[in-house]
Amino acid sequence: MAVKPKPKAMTMAQVESVWIQAGGNPQAASMAAAIADASSGLDPNATFTNPDGSVGVGLWLIDKNGMPPGSTDPLANARAAVQLSKNGTDWQNWCVAWSDNACGQNKGTYLGDGSNALGAMGGNYNVAGATPTGAGTPAATAVSTTPSTPSVTGNKYFVILVFLVVAGGIWYFMNKQRSQNIGDEDTRSGHFIHVQEHNRYIAGE
Repeated sequence: MAVKPKPKAMTMAQVESVWIQAGGNPQAASMAAAIADASSGLDPNATFTNPDGSVGVGLWLIDKNGMPPGSTDPLANARAAVQLSKNGTDWQNWCVAWSDNACGQNKGTYLGDGSNALGAMGGNYNVAGATPTGAGTPAATAVSTTPSTPSVTGNKYFVILVFLVVAGGIWYFMNKQRSQNIGDEDTRSGHFIHVQEHNRYIAGE
């Protein structure tokens, strides 16, 4: 006997409506719902614990301790998704938007073939600012991988790394210039002493 699939908590149309109510771009509503479908199965009470220990919650599996925080309240979760996706123009923080469904860690491409999110909407995505590389496979048949919880942690570490590199470079050049200045002063001092000794010799001292 075949097992009936678990009914979805919300429909795609309902999620699109919540996205728009939250201030989301209506043109991005279908993609927003597809991301939610591929992430949580349209279940507003969904939760997922990531390998790093963070917990994604709600329709878009947003980190419950993130900024903005995720929530099981559909409207609150939608508001966070609007902010994190730059109003539906950038879904790169959601791994289901990548062809490997792993945020590119397995050499996947953003909105490429095999993306669970593209599969959830039939492989079509025509929102301005993002162009897919091809049609995706259906979300139900795509390879199951770790759902994504949007996070800016990687970006933070990158900014810190850049700052440290720049600070180190400044420190290096400042010390190099200081050493050069000290060397110049020593050279000038030695030259002055040599001239004094030469003058004393001429004076017969």
